[in-house]
Amino acid sequence: MIANKVHEEYKVSMDPKIIVSINSSFMKNYIIEHYNNLSKYSNNIIKGYNNMDVLKLSEKYDLSPVTIIKLIFEKKYNVKLSKIAKNIKILNDYDKKQLYTATSNDAYYTLDQTNQQHDAINFEKKVEEFLIKNNIKYSTQEQLTKQQIEKYGKAINTPDFFIKSEFSIDGMKIHWIDAKNFYGANIRFIKNKIIK
Repeated sequence: MIANKVHEEYKVSMDPKIIVSINSSFMKNYIIEHYNNLSKYSNNIIKGYNNMDVLKLSEKYDLSPVTIIKLIFEKKYNVKLSKIAKNIKILNDYDKKQLYTATSNDAYYTLDQTNQQHDAINFEKKVEEFLIKNNIKYSTQEQLTKQQIEKYGKAINTPDFFIKSEFSIDGMKIHWIDAKNFYGANIRFIKNKIIK
């Protein structure tokens, strides 16, 4: 695993999971910035798919293998890649092989995000345990969603925890907490998500 190699070779005193998270953030940003290649070359990618395997297409168009497979399969089968992964029987043998090749060679795109979701839920629980332990009053995202749907017909602002007590971290008053389980790298797509 690359993170363990970085951790050992460069004597980085950082958890390998954090190294993977940082690297993943930079790669996602790279993929997003090169996404225009997908729309620009989508017809050529689709035409070339039967004559060129997904890794060669990935190299040629500077896109991740799973991004290419996603484009091709959604066009070919008219269904989301996540659903195809759950019902692989709809694929022919060539497509199954290409899907396996793409997912085996794309370290930054995961079809099954069960582990990430599990870790995110556990992290949220730890934040909630902290709030309870410190007698901090709050509303949860679910409570806020319900209240806002009743009042406005839709959810508008739903942080994971809306803080109702006086609560400060390093002297800064905190009004709400969104618990994210990834490294907060100073990367454009992450900053844009936070600003939004």
